[in-house]
Amino acid sequence: MKILQLIVTASIPVASLAMRSGQEQYQSLVTGTIAAILLVAEGIQQTRQLLPRWTKYRSAHDALRRERLLYEALAGSYAKASTPLALFTENVNAIISEENAAWLTIQQQIKQGK
Repeated sequence: MKILQLIVTASIPVASLAMRSGQEQYQSLVTGTIAAILLVAEGIQQTRQLLPRWTKYRSAHDALRRERLLYEALAGSYAKASTPLALFTENVNAIISEENAAWLTIQQQIKQGK
């Protein structure tokens, strides 16, 4: 519903410019259309919480990559672990669980319109 509101709101100035007459009509129409597209794109990005999702995804990706590198090198907490594979599995599971919980929180916020 929010996206529909954004599209309708963005189309008002474009429709107004389309009704103008004269030589400047096309230039104004192109400018208005570009502005409307940018408004809708920004609105969708804000409504769907794309930036927080991407940021959280990248954080989880980097954390998983770091764990893999530490495990492969048997560095950090893996150096003294009696069962490095078990520790690696626990750490990876914790990162994935945290990512899933954050994703669910964002989904709930979107549904509530926040």
